[in-house]
Amino acid sequence: MFDRLKSTGKSTISTLSHLLFGRKMNTDHDPVLPSDRQPVSVYAEKLVILSKSMGTKTLQSYKVTQADRLKSDKLSKHESMRVHVRDPKHQKSYIIFERAGGEPTHHVSSPELLQPSRNASKVSISSASDSCSPNLKAQDVVFPMQDEKLRRGDEIVGTLTFNDDRLPSLYEVAHLADIVHNASPSYLLFTNNCSHFVDTILLVLTEMCSPHTQMGKSAGKFYGLDLKSGCQADIQSLCTRVKEAVNVSVRSFIHAN
Repeated sequence: MFDRLKSTGKSTISTLSHLLFGRKMNTDHDPVLPSDRQPVSVYAEKLVILSKSMGTKTLQSYKVTQADRLKSDKLSKHESMRVHVRDPKHQKSYIIFERAGGEPTHHVSSPELLQPSRNASKVSISSASDSCSPNLKAQDVVFPMQDEKLRRGDEIVGTLTFNDDRLPSLYEVAHLADIVHNASPSYLLFTNNCSHFVDTILLVLTEMCSPHTQMGKSAGKFYGLDLKSGCQADIQSLCTRVKEAVNVSVRSFIHAN
């Protein structure tokens, strides 16, 4: 009879995880970490759900010790961000955040947190180039790496190393990625692109945590052209939104308990 109860309990957990997370979850997998490729908005929402049962203090114990800016050696020169995560047991995990172009959209957004660059020549070049490219939805995703080994073709072109007394949490980084996505939900070839997504996140983390920064000459550039500055984010406003998102979760947890 005890075996039947154990089996029923596991089945119930599997069913609940399927309802909450949209799939059957491996019970050995840490629920705080992403188990597969998914939109950053979905992952951020999962963490909000977890915060209501685990509390944000537990979630914030998953610390990001380093953020790497990656660039592909393919023709696209695609950029992404890999974060090194240290869990409460001091085990390490590696997670990728990146942007790509998704489905076409006829809507042209003017996000309030994105400001035109003061460099008029770069704006005109970027605007002209963007006008020739399709307007797509930004597909911003997060997914785990099996180990520290880079994907084939990727190289590290920049690194933020955080001090022990100012380590951002994975919870904060995930919310930041979601906030950046909502601030610039359209993908444009030369402005709201993969480099812009990564660059904005790294700039906010730099402002919030004052890490040791090493950035190579090719970071944020497309065949030598620095076009990422065609659209610059209001870093202070983004920092404020990250803090607000965390505070809302803290208040929700306290109210629920």
